[in-house]
Amino acid sequence: MRLLFAIALFTCLLVACGAPAGEPEVVASPVAELPTAEPPPTETPEPTETPLSPTATPLPPTATPEPLTPSEIFTRLSPSVAYISVPGSSGSGALIDGGYIVTNYHIVWPHTAADVTFPDGAKFDDVALVAADPLLDLALLGPIEVDLPPIAFVDGESAVVGGDILLIGYPGESSRSPQPTLTEGLISRVREWEEGGVTFFQTSSAVAGGQSGGIAVSPEGQAVGLSGLRFTEANYGLIASAADLLPVIDAWREIKPAAAPTPKAIKTERWNFQTIHDLRVYRIDEPDTDVTVTVDGPTDVVLAVVDPFGRELTYSDNNLYGEEKVTFTTPADGTPLFVMADYEQQYSGQMIPFTMRSNVPLMLMEDKDDGQTLRMGQVYTGTMDHPYDADAFEMILSSGQIVNIRVDAIGLDPMLIIDPGMGSELMVLDDDSGGGLFDNSAEMTYQAPRGGTYTIAVYDLLGNAGGGGYTVTVGEPGEGAPTPTAPEPTPTPLTSSFGRMRVFDDPTIPFTIQMPFHFVNYPKTVSCRTWSGLVESVACLSDSSPSGDQLTMLLLVEDFKAAGVPDLTLDELADIIRGFLEQNSAYTGITQTTIETADGEPAIVLKAEIEVMGVNMTRLLTVDPIAKEGHYVTFIHSAEEQEIVDYLISTFSER
Repeated sequence: MRLLFAIALFTCLLVACGAPAGEPEVVASPVAELPTAEPPPTETPEPTETPLSPTATPLPPTATPEPLTPSEIFTRLSPSVAYISVPGSSGSGALIDGGYIVTNYHIVWPHTAADVTFPDGAKFDDVALVAADPLLDLALLGPIEVDLPPIAFVDGESAVVGGDILLIGYPGESSRSPQPTLTEGLISRVREWEEGGVTFFQTSSAVAGGQSGGIAVSPEGQAVGLSGLRFTEANYGLIASAADLLPVIDAWREIKPAAAPTPKAIKTERWNFQTIHDLRVYRIDEPDTDVTVTVDGPTDVVLAVVDPFGRELTYSDNNLYGEEKVTFTTPADGTPLFVMADYEQQYSGQMIPFTMRSNVPLMLMEDKDDGQTLRMGQVYTGTMDHPYDADAFEMILSSGQIVNIRVDAIGLDPMLIIDPGMGSELMVLDDDSGGGLFDNSAEMTYQAPRGGTYTIAVYDLLGNAGGGGYTVTVGEPGEGAPTPTAPEPTPTPLTSSFGRMRVFDDPTIPFTIQMPFHFVNYPKTVSCRTWSGLVESVACLSDSSPSGDQLTMLLLVEDFKAAGVPDLTLDELADIIRGFLEQNSAYTGITQTTIETADGEPAIVLKAEIEVMGVNMTRLLTVDPIAKEGHYVTFIHSAEEQEIVDYLISTFSER
């Protein structure tokens, strides 16, 4: 895919404890969609199997309860710990009073209902999602009518490191008759998540996928938390304190269900892309269906199909413009899939039209976070609505203004990008500078190089945390904030008879040259994608607009030693390259001229026509005899652009 673009770089330190069907070991990071506190109305589901026999209601916990044996605790509480399943994933849940089941949101996402099965075999199909909090990774299902004692969660934050803790849930469960398991461990650490206002107990025991949504129990048999996360390669469990979750759950039960918006189902759509942060995403839920989707436009787009965990099923990036096409069959179990059109162009300065066509209806994924305005002093809560989501906010900054921006989450590894919209070389990004519960929060103190509207983009680094929530905090830099970061100021335009220019001055390249002011060094523009595969380069300068200049500048530094050739003079180098051109029938009208560069050094210019592609090529050659390097600038241009090419060559200078 793309993500910073295509950044599935690191091993995930934080993974969820829900298990995909048929994969008892692990699944993906906590994920979620549909962050709704007002779900669709639903009739109370009835058990699909034989009703349960009555179970005595347990006595309420006393002020000083006596310790119980693990066996006694399991016998008392496990009947009310449910197995939660949706197509493609499963986990655990706890029955609470009122017939509700509390669980982790990443287990249910991206569905609006789940199947609930208790240890005695009572099963409830399509139990509605009442409310969800993607940031806390918390969800409420129900209500159902069941003759089982509810689990009473209590405040267990008086527990100390070294104290015993028990986990009851369904880790690694794949049986048709699921049964809960008991895991014993110690509280090895207490972690505070300040942004979310939640205390986490870290356990000494490893947990497997499927434990998410299970309960954590004290030696006295009191449910003190919900297990939902694991981290590090050892898969240590993390338990969210019930004391911090209960106020949220209690408020949810007061909510009157409301109808959820119906997604727009379409087979054909036209829309516009503008920047590289743009993404168009569709969802399909129909099982066992053959699907063909095409996206067509005047510039480059990638078309991909992924499952809820970000796993790629198929992919198309065959053309620099025109149609991309994917064909696939949806899973028989009803696991939803996401079709993503990913814009590969950048900074066109205009709206670029695209068209999608599908043989079956697709549901358009609306992203309420995109385009929202961030303001100083604000804390914004957002959601990754699907795998590989990129939420692009806007913020107005004045020239020289310094702002601190922090992105925090527990269900994803966030990356922060500040984009002034003036070329990829002026973007700045951060991954893990913000610390946080797992030391993976992103934070940046940024000084604006100009006044105007900036794009503040939030990415999920690993691309597999659809449904995960995050916060964006914007404010003045405080004590301990990162050192202010700012891109190099935009250079003052140089005037020429060919319009505004600026100097391309990359410290890693041993020469400088002017280029049109609106050019960017970005390999994914249409021109660079076309020519970089034919002309080797370390930098490609071009107009990012698909309808803009054809002129493209490809820069290369060639190490003669690494190339396995002896020291070459300028004339010898020119003879080799000219000989290659003359042997290739695609090049015609080849000429050679010796000139002096702006700093008085000798150079050779080779010119040729490439008739098959209707363009001209001009190549500037110089040699550094001390570094034993060849320095090349190759221009691809129209015949009408030859004069501007000659001007740009006259500005070339060795360092």
